Amino acid sequence: MSKSHICTGTGLVALDVIYNKPDIQPNFLAGGSCGNVLTILSYMGWDSYPIIRLGDDVEGKRIIEDMKKWKVKTKFIEKESGTNSPRIIERIFGGERPKHRFYTKCEHNKWLPNRKAFLLKSLESIQNKIPKSNVFYFDRATPSAYEMAVRLKKQNTLVVFEPPRFLKDDKTFLKCLKIADIVKHCYEQAEHTEKAKINPPLEIRTKGEEGLEYKAKFLKQQSWKKLDAISTDNLIDAAGSGDWLSAGMIHVLRSYESLEQVTEERLEDALNFGQTLASFNCSFAGARGMMYYLTKEELFKMAARKLKNRENTVEIKIRQTPRPKLTSKLASECKICLCSA
Repeated sequence: MSKSHICTGTGLVALDVIYNKPDIQPNFLAGGSCGNVLTILSYMGWDSYPIIRLGDDVEGKRIIEDMKKWKVKTKFIEKESGTNSPRIIERIFGGERPKHRFYTKCEHNKWLPNRKAFLLKSLESIQNKIPKSNVFYFDRATPSAYEMAVRLKKQNTLVVFEPPRFLKDDKTFLKCLKIADIVKHCYEQAEHTEKAKINPPLEIRTKGEEGLEYKAKFLKQQSWKKLDAISTDNLIDAAGSGDWLSAGMIHVLRSYESLEQVTEERLEDALNFGQTLASFNCSFAGARGMMYYLTKEELFKMAARKLKNRENTVEIKIRQTPRPKLTSKLASECKICLCSA
């Protein structure tokens, strides 16, 4: 890209507490679908602007500190006194087929602090300061997210909505589905959009190890088309795969002025690129682990080799120490739960 593309976004941004091994301290990194996608895009050279609400606490500062390492623009992050920033615990279990599990409760069986939606009244104070964006990404249906989507779409912004679940009785959720240019969700949720007679221009349903299916209504497709998954050569942790798929797809699609310029071949190139990044990240711990060990240039070269021949194994040369450093003076001060406060 000759100049940076711009992505604004709102939704889930949380402090990821990542336990890779039981006998070592966890890593504390910015996470959540919105947090991951915008940070990955910034790593790829975009200007990313999260419009979110965090607590004015150590955990919120840790999230912002990590995002700033990747040059994310944090000017629209609202820090609210008396609010606890959200946390998500990830535990990685090794073995022949490593697995991960997310926890929203602490070891004392108490709920961890949850996301607080960006308020509509707060949007009014910044709406004229939000830059004209190529993409608006959001993963939660809230009045403020919908209003952002409405306003930015008038500026020819590509609207990408990635809900974690289908809320059939939520009017705001249904309006968000209708305004989105791209809707990406899991296999079961796609069936609900059909029943609700909602027809986004591009709908993507992910199926884990089975790959994905897409229906491009802007290409007059009437049925789902399947793309096989791209193999992972060294599985460590599959967390964040969907976020890399989303970011990779967005990165390629915004090479075009609008979806109308995207052919079926170009669309599949974008999806394959995202799938390839997702497969590489599975060789690292954490949803964005790969970013700390590979430069963008190294990653893109690897992706080009993999896409040229998908059957080839691409060697991932991992540095001994991450870049930038994972450790932070704030990490030791972060509280995983409020029980120990």
